Amino acid sequence: MPLREYSGLDAHRLSFRPLYTLPLRPHTAIMRTAGVRWLAQAHFAMVHSFADPSGGRRPDLLARARMCAADLGVQVAGLDYPPADDPWTPLHLAEALRRLPVRKLERYLVFLDARDALRTRLLLLDMLPQLDLGPFSAAIEFLRARGHESDCIERLRGWMARQEIGVVALAWLFRNPALAAEWKIGSPAELGRRALDLAEESFSGELLKAQKQLKERFGKPETLRLILADMNENQRRDFIARLRRSPGWTPLDRQAMLGLLVRLCPEYEALVAADSAAQSAKTPTPVVRALTSTRSYGERRAQLRRLIEVEIPKNSREIGHARGYGDLSENFEYKAAKDMQAILMRRRGELERQLHETQPTDFDGIASDRVVPGVGVELRRADGRVERYHILGAWDRDETLNIISSESQLARAMMGRAVGETVTLPEDGAGPAVIERILPLPESVLQWARSGDSEAVS
Repeated sequence: MPLREYSGLDAHRLSFRPLYTLPLRPHTAIMRTAGVRWLAQAHFAMVHSFADPSGGRRPDLLARARMCAADLGVQVAGLDYPPADDPWTPLHLAEALRRLPVRKLERYLVFLDARDALRTRLLLLDMLPQLDLGPFSAAIEFLRARGHESDCIERLRGWMARQEIGVVALAWLFRNPALAAEWKIGSPAELGRRALDLAEESFSGELLKAQKQLKERFGKPETLRLILADMNENQRRDFIARLRRSPGWTPLDRQAMLGLLVRLCPEYEALVAADSAAQSAKTPTPVVRALTSTRSYGERRAQLRRLIEVEIPKNSREIGHARGYGDLSENFEYKAAKDMQAILMRRRGELERQLHETQPTDFDGIASDRVVPGVGVELRRADGRVERYHILGAWDRDETLNIISSESQLARAMMGRAVGETVTLPEDGAGPAVIERILPLPESVLQWARSGDSEAVS
């Protein structure tokens, strides 16, 4: 029987290994002899073994069967794309990538890309926040190899700027420090503080594995050295104090990490010892709240409100709907909805903590002879160009008004400096620049800063 005329066999009478034990790309020499049996097995497994009590089919096994059929150059009834099994459905693709072995991920992405490149690449970019560490790494490498590196960078920078970067993406950045630096996703200090945030979160499953990898990379000597070198004295003191009290590590692990830190950088021994003494004396430490504009505070407050009033209730309805499909052990709609619930609840906790730790202000009436949040700064670069920046709070950015965050690398390079002082700019090859003037914020920037939600300060 010619392979290209295959439409099905009495697979019940055939005995051979399960599909997941077979290679997905047969050698040409064995295709003639093994092809029919192999494809019969794919058909049988698809029709019978893939089915679960809810009527769904395992996306990863469907993916492997489709690749098998493509390798043999045949059409198999049931392997086309009915709506429920559309491989470009976010839920379907996420589950397929989660279940496929890591070594098969790139091949499946190439398979989909050959059939609809634009749809595959756009969907992958949108799905990056939902992927586990293995699929995330494979997706990034796949997109980079196909000219979408700038899109990956844009998304990572956006998550970092909004403090929305998750444990998987941050673990990947810590595994790839050279790329993190080249792509300018965030300064070492910003990445370190975010790592502390995520180390203290509660995770399970694949996210817990990513958190463990993140903490392992965070505790490496070269990582700690890089993070602390990027901070000023006050920031180091705060960072070390927080690390000593962080619930993200056991007391023994924290002590070992701080001991390593002191051995690597003896200059920090006094900071560690001083904080230890303060801990022993139980001296209360005043809470220093970060500043941000009323506008940015209101926007983040609105994000939390939408999460509580819209997204979490919608997810709860999806969980209830998925329960109706039957056996939860093989119900990937239920699993995906529960995973999304964990993401939403974690995001809610992050937003609530950020809003609690940050103080909104309109930055009106700030005057200073040194660079502080709430002033404008004119810089003269080495080539003679003069640029003006307006430094606001931690969450504030607007390119059209030259507003930069007080946590940005450029702002930190200028912070505390006076007119006439020279600063080293963080951009590669930018060279030194001189602070020419420190100015009050113009009215346009003040209006921008106070144009937020009136509930932000309530």
